[in-house]
Amino acid sequence: MWFTVLCILLSIADEISPSAEEYRLLQELKEVSI
Repeated sequence: MWFTVLCILLSIADEISPSAEEYRLLQELKEVSI
């Protein structure tokens, strides 16, 4: 479930603008899911 959400967020963030802030947020989410 979390992996799917992360993938969707990654694709959206990549389309809009792959910024450092978005990447950091995704890393935090990944840590929480683990």
